[in-house]
Amino acid sequence: MKRISMMRLAWNNVKHDRTRSILVTVSISLTMMLLTLIASYGYGTIKGQRANAGLTSGNYYAHFRYVTQKQLNEMRLRSEFSEIGTMSLTAVTEKGGAMYYADDTALSMNNMELRLKEGGYPESYHEIAAGAAFLEECGLKDPKPGDTVTLNRRFDLETPYEPEEYVVSGILKENEVGSGVFRAVFLSEEYYEAMIPEEERQYNVYFSLLPDPRLNTDTAETKIKELAQTLGIKEYDVEVNRAYLFGKLDPGYETISVCAVIILCIILFSVMVIYNIFQVGIVRKIREYGKIRAVGATKRQMKRLIWSEGMILAAAGIPTGLAAGMIATVISFDWMMDLENVYRPEGYLVVSPLSPAVLAAAVLICFLTVLAALYRPMKLVSSVSPVETILYQGGSLKGKGRSIRKGRKEIGVAGLAFASLSGQKQRTAGTILTMGLSCILFIAAANLAGNMDAEYDARKTVELGEIELELSFSLEDQAYPENNLDRILRDNPLDEELLGQIESINGVREVRTQNILYGEILDESGHPVQRTSVLILDREMFGRKYEEKNTDVTYDSVTESSGILFGASALMQREGVRTGDRMRLRVTDGMQEAEFDTEVEGAFSMIGADWGITQDAYEKLGLGDGSVYTVWIDCEKGKEETVAEEVESLIADREHLEMKRYSDVLDVAEAGVSLMKLVCYTLSGMVAAISFLNMANTLIVSVITRRQEFGLLQAVGMTNAQLNKSLQGEGILYTIGTVLAAAVIGIPCGYGLFWYGKEHSWFGLNVYHLPVAELAVLAAFLILFQTILSFTLSCNVKHESVIERIRYQG
Repeated sequence: MKRISMMRLAWNNVKHDRTRSILVTVSISLTMMLLTLIASYGYGTIKGQRANAGLTSGNYYAHFRYVTQKQLNEMRLRSEFSEIGTMSLTAVTEKGGAMYYADDTALSMNNMELRLKEGGYPESYHEIAAGAAFLEECGLKDPKPGDTVTLNRRFDLETPYEPEEYVVSGILKENEVGSGVFRAVFLSEEYYEAMIPEEERQYNVYFSLLPDPRLNTDTAETKIKELAQTLGIKEYDVEVNRAYLFGKLDPGYETISVCAVIILCIILFSVMVIYNIFQVGIVRKIREYGKIRAVGATKRQMKRLIWSEGMILAAAGIPTGLAAGMIATVISFDWMMDLENVYRPEGYLVVSPLSPAVLAAAVLICFLTVLAALYRPMKLVSSVSPVETILYQGGSLKGKGRSIRKGRKEIGVAGLAFASLSGQKQRTAGTILTMGLSCILFIAAANLAGNMDAEYDARKTVELGEIELELSFSLEDQAYPENNLDRILRDNPLDEELLGQIESINGVREVRTQNILYGEILDESGHPVQRTSVLILDREMFGRKYEEKNTDVTYDSVTESSGILFGASALMQREGVRTGDRMRLRVTDGMQEAEFDTEVEGAFSMIGADWGITQDAYEKLGLGDGSVYTVWIDCEKGKEETVAEEVESLIADREHLEMKRYSDVLDVAEAGVSLMKLVCYTLSGMVAAISFLNMANTLIVSVITRRQEFGLLQAVGMTNAQLNKSLQGEGILYTIGTVLAAAVIGIPCGYGLFWYGKEHSWFGLNVYHLPVAELAVLAAFLILFQTILSFTLSCNVKHESVIERIRYQG
């Protein structure tokens, strides 16, 4: 046979068997579409990260805290730094504002030009740039550049606030979350140098390193810490801007490995899906290929025939899938960008997710996938004798693996379904495997997204109830000692009278409190050397705050030894605190005092105070209950707004109190969780679509190839209802196999992903819950899908007469 004859024969086969050709083409199209979507999304995400690297975190590699003028001068002499910017806290205002000096480089590195609403940053001595809301709090109505405002400010805790008049050089935009008030005030260099002596200056120094092809996310951090050590800067005063490094530099080895695994899984999944769908169509035509082989076709020509059929179908499917994938990518990517618009900062550069190189790579992968799917059918039809091929009845062509149905005296509808699936074990296993893989991805995503708990994340801010009142205090304010904790506890703003008034508000269900003590660390002779704060934690709060479960430190052990825990584990090294240190404390609740010796037994991650002891240890001290630090108010449903308004009126004339509402922080957390869930489920849904088509293809081809069998069965008495139930039974068995595969493999994979995310503090992950609801939804969808498909196929079969079905030869 001539080569052109094989191509013509392949084209005729494709045209003659329209059903198979359409199914294979659609499968290839969906695979191409999926590859285009995933590749383009990955490219668009990486491109967006690079284009907007540092937009939220700042355009700098890292910053050093508490840098002296001498260290800054040394940094400027070193060749490793490409840019250096300085910022320094200069003063604070009575209205809670922080006054900073920042040079142009530091402003640029922190994207402060995007914060500027009108005017400019200060250049002359008395100029300032601040937010309009803050300036209005300070008495300046409708502030504009050029206006003057008087701020009560001080430069340290030893001096009182003093009024000083400033000229507004620029108006800054407000915060988009929280209170909305931007409380940073920027000063000029001239003012900073005039007010702060050179020997007292300390800076936050922001910097970038010179470009180096050897630098990536991992090596850059190591390099930065080495430079800090050389300059005499402590490691805990180094803040690496990992978000910027990840977006700007090449990813580290861990990131590359993860990406490689994901890409490999996508390729393997696509190969399996297309192979299984294409194989079903090829096997059905084995007898026809046997006849071609019998009239003289060589093994090479038979391979070329199969290859030509696949290429014809790929030539139709790949461009269609590519076009659909490009359209879907652009539409969905723009939609995702719109959803994220609320969270993106101003100045975010929206990039195009499409790249000619990426699209070409996706086309190549899809082409190779089709070739991989054709490999076994090509080998199959070229390696058997013409006689064996012509006698082929739909099972294996080789050896002992022939599919032979065992006869039975009686067989029911369920038996027919089992017989059909067992007669094509390879096809059945392939269909369940490919569907199971996509469903495993869905279950893994459900384990992650379904366990994102917005309430857990919100409870990090407001731990109990719907309303929280908390003391705001200092420890070392010498100019205003009434702001210090010992004086605040003496005045007791959260006294029994206020608590009683809160409890009497209509709608208040419960009021809980937490105590705090003012403390002084004593030296060996009993003299105070450091002021401190000691939080009292009951058993529940201790369990919430102390998360190191693999230690012997428990509430009871700390109580028994009268031990103490440091309040912020990240600051232990900076403060020179070590587990096992002995210390003597004098504490007071504002009325009574007590002294005790204790040992440092560990540290909390963060509790809002310097130290923490247990409630039982506190009661051993014999102090009163007047040192209330936090009040949590639990409200009846629907009455939160009314209670909050009344609480605000009760504390209006009381100082040093801050009020937080659980509903406010929950709204922000829920918006973040909703977006993350949408992304997870959308991506897993894209993967699932092609595998569901695989089941549809399997059932459709099964019906087509068994028309004669159905005709014979109905000729001997099988009803249309029994035929429909038999097809539905096959679909249900596919569904059961798929759900079992998804549950057995997907749940452990998802469980591992959940714990990995929790260990790395991913948003909202706390308590693992088995995704029962997601599994139920998946099973219900599969059952509904196969029921509709089976009913449609049985209706299609019933349109033909029994005689036509018996005569059908494939």
